[in-house]
Amino acid sequence: MTIWRVDVYLTTLLALLSLSGSSAALAEEEGPPEPPQARMLARAYGVGALAPGADDHVEVELQLRGAAIRIDFRGEHAPDAWLTTGGRGGRAWLVSERGNYVLPVADASGPYWYDPTAPCRTIGGRCVPAPGEFIDGRLAAGWRYDKAKGPDGTTTGTLWVDTATGLLLGYRGRVGSRGQERGMRARAVRFEAVPESVFLPPQGLRQGGVKGTDAASY
Repeated sequence: MTIWRVDVYLTTLLALLSLSGSSAALAEEEGPPEPPQARMLARAYGVGALAPGADDHVEVELQLRGAAIRIDFRGEHAPDAWLTTGGRGGRAWLVSERGNYVLPVADASGPYWYDPTAPCRTIGGRCVPAPGEFIDGRLAAGWRYDKAKGPDGTTTGTLWVDTATGLLLGYRGRVGSRGQERGMRARAVRFEAVPESVFLPPQGLRQGGVKGTDAASY
């Protein structure tokens, strides 16, 4: 016959309750999980928000934090400005400290994070498998997409997604019935923390000819 000691039972129960409370408090202190983050050097082709006005190509540096995107342009074809979305879904701005302006643009780059086994969950439309590639030493799954809200405003084309992280490593596509070709291919990728402040334009720049716009309004 098993004999339960009341004092031992109560001691064990209190210990379990204390441990549970400590775990809940720790989870609350840690807060929500960090979004996926990365920095990437890439080459962009075509005309669009990613490569505005480029006849050939431009070198770009991308900083990514979840849905937030910042793109700095490099090289002789690059504009004197950088692009930021701030993760606000469809809204983007060209920012130039030297030119003292912040200009809204209708065509924002992205998205950059996907389910590598089902990318159309992110961009809609129809996706079918395409040959994969190694990009910057990383295995990238290939997908052809059509009638989708694809990278940099493209609606049809092929994209390549890192099989380990879901990061977009390259794409080649066209924009609707206009047939404009656009593309991007990563040259170097680093998965590291990117602070939220990176995506905020400096305060005091002119926005649409109005000086002194607060960066918090972007």
